Amino acid sequence: MDIKPNYFKKEMTLNDQILQLQMILDLAKEHIKELEAGKKVASPKARVALQKIKVLAHELRKACIVSQKAIPVKSKVKVVPAEPAAEIPAAEIPAAEIPAVVEEIVCMKPDETPKPTKKPRKQKKT
Repeated sequence: MDIKPNYFKKEMTLNDQILQLQMILDLAKEHIKELEAGKKVASPKARVALQKIKVLAHELRKACIVSQKAIPVKSKVKVVPAEPAAEIPAAEIPAAEIPAVVEEIVCMKPDETPKPTKKPRKQKKT
């Protein structure tokens, strides 16, 4: 069974190309089994089948790129600049809470991580 790549039929779907690739792969497996069994004639047949796999895989890669480019691109949504956040007027914070809020903000400290200590270097013996 000799399967030749179909160069003249340009409208093969991706699934059809994968099926054709699988058929040639099965054919190559048969030739490899014959080669392992000791038939020298199977070697060139296996090499030809593997070359066809290479050609078909390259064609499939090209078809994937063509299919990808055929998909329409989504239009970008225009971003409308948001209005600046309204500040809370000072009158809305009760006067009794202002010192507590200020103290809370001033006393905040970032998480302090301990600095790694450096090991003393060993002195070279001379």
